[in-house]
Amino acid sequence: MPGTTISGAVTIGITLGSNGYISPLSITSTGTVQPLSAAINGTIGVYAGYAGGSVFNDGTIFGGDSASFSGAGISLSAGYMFNRGAIAGGAGGYFGGAGAAISGGTLTSTGNISGGYGAVSGGAGVTISNGTIVNHGDIVGGNGGFATDFLGFEGIAGEAGYGAAISDGLMINTGAIIGGRPGTGRGGYGDGGDAVHLIGGTLENTGALIGGTTGDNVFGNSAGSGIYLGGGTLVNSGTIMGNYGSYLGGFGLTLGGGTLIDSGTIVGGLNADGDRRAAVTLVGTTPDNFTVNPGAIFNGDVIGTGDNAINLGAASAGTTGTLAMDGTFSGFDTIAFDRNASWYISGTKAELATNDMITGFTNLDTIMLDGFTATSKNYVTGTGLELTSAAGTETLDITGSFDTASFQIIDEAQGTEILLCFLRGTRILGPAGEVAVEALNIGDTVITRFGGYQRIKWIGRQSFGAPFIRNNRSRLPVRIQAGALGRFLPKRDLYISPGHSMLIGRILVLARSLVNGVTITQDAADEDVHYYLLEFESHDCVLAEGSWSESFADAPGLRNQFHNVSEFHALYPEFTPTPELRLCAPRPETGRLLEAAMRPIVAAATRAPCGALRGSIDMVTANGYIEGWAQDAAYPLLPVLLEILWRNHLLGTVLACDLRVDLAEAGIGNGNCAFSIQLPAPFPVPLREIRMRRAADGAEIYQTQACLARAA
Repeated sequence: MPGTTISGAVTIGITLGSNGYISPLSITSTGTVQPLSAAINGTIGVYAGYAGGSVFNDGTIFGGDSASFSGAGISLSAGYMFNRGAIAGGAGGYFGGAGAAISGGTLTSTGNISGGYGAVSGGAGVTISNGTIVNHGDIVGGNGGFATDFLGFEGIAGEAGYGAAISDGLMINTGAIIGGRPGTGRGGYGDGGDAVHLIGGTLENTGALIGGTTGDNVFGNSAGSGIYLGGGTLVNSGTIMGNYGSYLGGFGLTLGGGTLIDSGTIVGGLNADGDRRAAVTLVGTTPDNFTVNPGAIFNGDVIGTGDNAINLGAASAGTTGTLAMDGTFSGFDTIAFDRNASWYISGTKAELATNDMITGFTNLDTIMLDGFTATSKNYVTGTGLELTSAAGTETLDITGSFDTASFQIIDEAQGTEILLCFLRGTRILGPAGEVAVEALNIGDTVITRFGGYQRIKWIGRQSFGAPFIRNNRSRLPVRIQAGALGRFLPKRDLYISPGHSMLIGRILVLARSLVNGVTITQDAADEDVHYYLLEFESHDCVLAEGSWSESFADAPGLRNQFHNVSEFHALYPEFTPTPELRLCAPRPETGRLLEAAMRPIVAAATRAPCGALRGSIDMVTANGYIEGWAQDAAYPLLPVLLEILWRNHLLGTVLACDLRVDLAEAGIGNGNCAFSIQLPAPFPVPLREIRMRRAADGAEIYQTQACLARAA
């Protein structure tokens, strides 16, 4: 082909025609492939198709420029292409060429692909009408140009190109796809390009989709959306963002059809005034194809058309999904729980109690109605659950085979769910020996850790039916096996609620933090659960099955969780709760105190052989601070002991037992697998040479790319 340069190894042989055609053989390019410009239509840089073949690009491939329609950088209809270099569409007087046009075969890219400049419209970074694209690099839509009208005056700005236009086939993205930037013009608007325009096929995104920003136009303009979904299927566990716009930021996601399954982050773009565009907006028809899975985060409004459904998808085993609607959801008439899922959702009465039907609600799920304190409940078939307070009545249209007794209503502070109780049958030590907790009465004396003999001031009680609690991790009893906390501690299996604390050494540790899946477990309940909690004049610990376990600590709103709270107020009508929680010992959920208490418990529970190790070092700072996470796949709830090394020098050890909410929401165990440590000075450099390995077998976790970049 005239004007074409190939440097590198021709592995079998090539045939180059006037259009840059490559026969179904194999070519390796490390130089530049660029056809000459054409008067009308630019030629394609490389056309690979026919019966197959393969192309390996470590160099640069350009599509041909033209006065009107420019050429694509690569056109693939069969075979394979592997790109580690750069591919770009040609520049056009009207329309820019696509960086890569895929109608068959497979393109795998770790390099850069960009659409060409177009005076009227930039080219897409990639188009796919069949075949497969696997992107680990960057794909960028082409920019629009400065436009003039037929008299030579400034006209509308040239439109930006999509990062990717998908009408069929499969695209897997772990990299970044970015919409193009429009040109400049005084005669009209210039909108940023959508990162992805999906109308068919499937996109699986674990990377980033970012809409294009706006041009510098006199008139208002809007940035591109992270994605327009008009058909096909989007499965997202990555990040989708609308970009900044001088007039309007871009939508995170515009849903006009197709199917969205989301467990990632969707963000609406900002404008010059700091106003945020909707994270998700549903348009056109009335699709019921909006599925939210655990881990989903929305930054910006989520707006339906008035008759859409939010489908709450199935969680991973042992996890609970959370959805905080926070006054940002509107236009949905149905909230549908997957019957195999476990969900905690919170929202205002506008989001949950106004014309919204709630389906699929089971004992695995929890609903928090924000800003409304119910004093009574009544379930009416065909109407729903009526909740009454001094301010009036709100109705949640929960459908199913329920009656009033099916529901447990507990008033508590928003976002706080604390259960501090012993299970029926637990033996408590008193002056005359051990007594079952349900046999104790107000005024009885028991032995406490800090106050000696104390009289019981009150006993809080809770009861939950087996169908309601069976797989509800926020209420299921935690089983501490005999000897799990040390030699003969406890003496017998001890069952407590997940929000109850045990005194380990000199600190309190929540039962949910102790769960390791080996010696301390949380199993499904097959029978009704009855909890009891003792209260004294001040917070203390009692001997339950031979181990120190905490009493009730009062603070505003905490007492209301008990089903016999009215009994307390009748006994103590003048009582005023303390303004803050006062505990008899520290109760950390992260850090060195927690780690020190957990080490002997984990050591006793550790099993061999180990499973596969996963995790990462997320931060290493110059002053010796390290953080990250680690998990044993064979024992996902058992904390991992890690060694810290610089080169081959051991610097210390750390136990990955801290709670990280993002890990819990992502279904990584119960989230108690994070670590952080501050090493003593002096701290060795270079930071990139810090290593961490499992003490048991030497399996390693590694610094993330972001961590390495900061350490460079």
